[in-house]
Amino acid sequence: MAHRMDIETIINDYLANRANKRRSRDSVHFEMHWERDVVRLLDDINARSLDPFIYSFVRQRPRPREVIAGLMQMKIPQQHFDTMVRPLVEAELTDRTFNNRIGYGCERAIRQLMKDIRDVSRGYTRDAYIITRDIRAYFPSTDLQRTYDMYRELIERNIPEGEERDDLLYILQRV
Repeated sequence: MAHRMDIETIINDYLANRANKRRSRDSVHFEMHWERDVVRLLDDINARSLDPFIYSFVRQRPRPREVIAGLMQMKIPQQHFDTMVRPLVEAELTDRTFNNRIGYGCERAIRQLMKDIRDVSRGYTRDAYIITRDIRAYFPSTDLQRTYDMYRELIERNIPEGEERDDLLYILQRV
């Protein structure tokens, strides 16, 4: 029989996600009936009938940008996925990957670049060249199938069959 996510797991995922999203409109709405909605979400995950819903809007501050978001019902499985899969991803990344990592923000990337320039230039006594790339169109053109395949392979390689694996692969597919 396939692994079934339990109520304690989904409640912990909800509480972890809620910690960062308490004031969003959909979070407040979800919290009004959170016990009912968490049970419905759990049933949808276990029945493999989760209906993903995302929406987008334009945020004007600090500058106009499109935001793609999901209702709290989608953020909770995302939280579960992140909790389980992020350590697997982190284990495969080098210390030179700075985007979307806890503790690896812009400031750390800049410090690393400054150190690299100092090292390559042997204390600023030789030339050091920097290559720049424009990645403006990178994210809109990301191959989502390739990303999905890489996550699936990572999960299948690291999560034993018959445990959490089926839930994670289902969440990956739906969310």
